[in-house]
Amino acid sequence: MAIRAGVPIVPVSVVGAQKRMPRGSLAIQPGEVIVRFHPPISMEGFSLENKSELIQKVFEVVASGLPDDQKPADSISQGDDAENGA
Repeated sequence: MAIRAGVPIVPVSVVGAQKRMPRGSLAIQPGEVIVRFHPPISMEGFSLENKSELIQKVFEVVASGLPDDQKPADSISQGDDAENGA
């Protein structure tokens, strides 16, 4: 949608929400939730043909705003692969 419209994507990381409303629960617990808005990602250089690169970039930016215990397993394993030269 952003590629077609030519508008930037603003990645957002949400920290602590899983502790406030655990999966499968309808109850919301009191506490702190941190919302981090990252700099916009321009659509310049992105097209429908290379949208997977844009998706990966957004994924990495969102993951960068999360503590290690909340990072997706993919981002942790990709970091390990990069260190091992894979």
